[in-house]
Amino acid sequence: MISQRIGKDYKTFFGFVVIVPENYALLLHRFKKYNKQLQPGLNFKLPIIDTIEYVHDLREQAIEISS
Repeated sequence: MISQRIGKDYKTFFGFVVIVPENYALLLHRFKKYNKQLQPGLNFKLPIIDTIEYVHDLREQAIEISS
C-alpha cells in the first residue's frame, strides 16, 4: 500500500464520522482512488469503501535562510 500517513491528527468515530482539526486537510480515497478533500470540522465517510490516505498540514512553517 502506498499510503503516506503522517501522524494521526484526526479522530474517527464509529468508522464513518471523521473530525478534522483546524489547520489540517485530509485526502479521502474511495476504492484507492482520490475522491475529495475533507475540510476542518465534521465529515462523513463510508467505513469500508472510503479511506483516509493523506493528512495535509496547512500551518505555516518557518525556515531559516542563511545570508
